[in-house]
Amino acid sequence: MNPYQSDYAGEDHLSEVSFAGRKMAFSRLYHQLTDPARQHALVILGGRHVGKTTFLYAFDSTFSDSFVCVYVPLREISLDSTTELMLGMAQAATAELIDREFTLSRLNDMEPPGEQPRTWFTKAFLPTILNTIRASRQLVFLLDDAERLIPAIRGGLLPEDTFAFFHNLMTHFDQIGFALTFDTENEHDIPSLEPLVTLNDVYRLTNLDEADTRWLLQDPVQGSYTVPDDAAAAVYRATGGAPALVEQFGYQLFRRWQLQPEINVVTTADIQAMTPKIYSYAEDDYRYLWSRLTLNERLVLTAISGLVYNDPLGRVDPASIEAWLVETDYPMDVTSINAALRSLEYREVVQPAPDGLRLSADMLQTWLLENARLNERAAPLQSPNTGVSAPPPTWNDDAPPSRRRPRLLTLLAAAVIIGIILAAIVLVVISNTPIGENLLNPPPTVTLVDGG
Repeated sequence: MNPYQSDYAGEDHLSEVSFAGRKMAFSRLYHQLTDPARQHALVILGGRHVGKTTFLYAFDSTFSDSFVCVYVPLREISLDSTTELMLGMAQAATAELIDREFTLSRLNDMEPPGEQPRTWFTKAFLPTILNTIRASRQLVFLLDDAERLIPAIRGGLLPEDTFAFFHNLMTHFDQIGFALTFDTENEHDIPSLEPLVTLNDVYRLTNLDEADTRWLLQDPVQGSYTVPDDAAAAVYRATGGAPALVEQFGYQLFRRWQLQPEINVVTTADIQAMTPKIYSYAEDDYRYLWSRLTLNERLVLTAISGLVYNDPLGRVDPASIEAWLVETDYPMDVTSINAALRSLEYREVVQPAPDGLRLSADMLQTWLLENARLNERAAPLQSPNTGVSAPPPTWNDDAPPSRRRPRLLTLLAAAVIIGIILAAIVLVVISNTPIGENLLNPPPTVTLVDGG
């Protein structure tokens, strides 16, 4: 069986795939769950395809048997009412205990939630479950995609005190813990999770570093084929350590080995040949990323891409970005450029390097070369942060980022051309005038005087 997951192929065997890194995240979660004075849940924050769900699936293989994890996929549970939420959590807990072969005969005689689902969950269901797993174990609810609860609460489908209810469960039952995953795009909603979560109870998942990327490509396939360090480094440069893309490289390399087991050493040439296929999976992620950027962030990315294209060994810094943009119709000052760079670094799109700034992934550079350029066909864009409309760079152009002439030069050139056309029209009119027609001769500018 392929030890790698393939998010892009729609396969779902997360509980059986290899898992790299995240040691600090698990350490933080373990501390949160075992702290005798704990009062809050832990939020695992991360962007699209960074591995939040995979992290939750790895809970069982990472923690001891003293923890009973209950994976609750909120994306698959109806949040139209408290009854449906309580039933969804109860069904997830029941399924987990069945997988662990606990005896659940007491649940057969349990009455349905009725009109008071919270009371049923607190007074009937949970005591039965906790008695089944015994006091030596902790029941941990893993709420995946917890940001989906926010609109349900704001829309009146769930009570406003939903997170306070979860918090009360933790304080009332010593055996109960919570961990939530939350998308970075909804980070501004984290204060809404209080009192279950405070701003100090957030751990952000980032891309894999080079060492974890190397481990993920090498360790799960030992005895089958070899991925040398230089080939693993090539994958890291191409992907920037984006977990889903590294997994996709591993998935495709394993499939190739299954079809051609005689090819048991991966070369950098193999990685280069496979990159276009992986890039086809990454395009949607880059397009989604681009759609979430502000106008200034897009401009800075376009400038970086253009600078790297024009001089791959040149230094890229705020000053060079400012100089590149000043020759376009979209100039920015260094203060605005630095603000955009901080945001892009937080998103792991741009990385500081000893010789200046660089894009986090070579495949991102390819996407920008193909899709991000400054041109006059751009439609107005409203910045999500400022609400100011301006003509932004567009994508879907098969050319590297290019710089437009300043608009003033364009207008001057147009004026000169119009002047030439008007002069030509006058000459044509004069040349076609009949000779016998009365014409007004212009007065002479010089008068000749006879001095004799």
